[in-house]
Amino acid sequence: MNTVLFAAGTFWPPLLANEIWKSLGDQFRGENAQFDLGKATALLLVAGSFVFLFWGLSLVLARQERSQNSSSPKNLLRALCQAHGLSRSDRWILTKLADHYKLRSPVFLFLQPERFVVEELPASLAKKSEEVERIQAVLFADPLSSDSSSPLVNAE
Repeated sequence: MNTVLFAAGTFWPPLLANEIWKSLGDQFRGENAQFDLGKATALLLVAGSFVFLFWGLSLVLARQERSQNSSSPKNLLRALCQAHGLSRSDRWILTKLADHYKLRSPVFLFLQPERFVVEELPASLAKKSEEVERIQAVLFADPLSSDSSSPLVNAE
């Protein structure tokens, strides 16, 4: 430990004795000590640019945060799917089903069990009929029955 301190103590004095460090304050003496309006203006412009940049960045981030917290149909669909334990592919199926029925938003499917009739599925969803039936069972299961497959039942 003492050897480390000794080595550090012998290392710094030669660096501090260097001519660069001694002449560092010379720019503030004599004719160099005069006030230069051009340098002061440049300094104020750079500082103002940084302030303006950070102000603009804070506005953009605040707007982005507000848009994420807004109640849009897309955010509502995401929240409903998450609450019912539906995956991203299930959300895609709901979107395609809503497109087929020309609904404004897939969110309306959460209120309309009659839209999940397998025989009326479009050709693009005909292969996914089992998934459509499973989604219908999850969304419209009786919450009072004990054999329900809904993730909302027995949630503790």
